[in-house]
Amino acid sequence: MNNNIASLDPYQFMAVIGKTVIHPGGKKSTDELFSFLEDLKFKNVLDIGCGVGTTALRLASQFGCNVTGIDIVQSMIDKALSNRSSTSLNGNVRFEKAI
Repeated sequence: MNNNIASLDPYQFMAVIGKTVIHPGGKKSTDELFSFLEDLKFKNVLDIGCGVGTTALRLASQFGCNVTGIDIVQSMIDKALSNRSSTSLNGNVRFEKAI
């Protein structure tokens, strides 16, 4: 855990305290978006601003696609990789730090 909590931006702080969906509209908006995707067939998805990887992991799990998640914050990528390690999606989901 980050010992200097005051230096974290709001998204990093929320990730540190365990929030997994941190975006406008929250899980409800993600659920609505996924309902529009149900009939689409896609193989590869780029998740820009992936945060802790929740949406990327859900996309790969629900739709069987490959997902690359990128974020500019290394601690988010580290948490996303940790989240991925508790799934069977290692071959389907990559996380990389954007530059």
